[in-house]
Amino acid sequence: MLFNVIESKNYVKINQKTQQLNYNYQVNKSIKNTKIYLKMNKIILCFALISFCTAANFICTPEMKQNKNCTREYNPVCGVKMDPNKSNKYSSIKATYSNKCTACSEEDVEFYAEGSCEQYPKIAAFCHPDAHLNKSCTRELFPTCGLFDDSVVCQQGPCGSNYSNKCVACINQEVSYILPGYCHLHEQYQP
Repeated sequence: MLFNVIESKNYVKINQKTQQLNYNYQVNKSIKNTKIYLKMNKIILCFALISFCTAANFICTPEMKQNKNCTREYNPVCGVKMDPNKSNKYSSIKATYSNKCTACSEEDVEFYAEGSCEQYPKIAAFCHPDAHLNKSCTRELFPTCGLFDDSVVCQQGPCGSNYSNKCVACINQEVSYILPGYCHLHEQYQP
């Protein structure tokens, strides 16, 4: 009888330890799953930011400018007109068009970027597709954040780099648009 009582107490202790170990395992498994879930969300968020904050700029060819018969497809682009009132080639007027054909058939649109203008920060200035042809830039210090187009693959988005001024940023063919100041000041890159 005494043996059964001792055995019974040991069984209860072992059972309690087993339950505690099972509980700890479930908690650790839950924490591990939560960490994996959070990492996956970060990765998804990074890809979403990259897709919203990267674009390629395309020049409107003479053939595109002459075309007045555009389809009604909706594949929005941000058409860019150079501001005639300013001598600065980085000053531009942006407008969203339903597709590249409608953008380029507009008289003053010089080039376009993929996606609607609302997807980009309001203070963004797009680099002209031919800006990389510049052979020299001034040495003025006007800190600029150049954001890359979708040809650059980044591990964390949005993908950008600091430049001394707008000209130096836009000479890099991979830069799609620029923001004033250093990139770390624009961590959110909010439209």
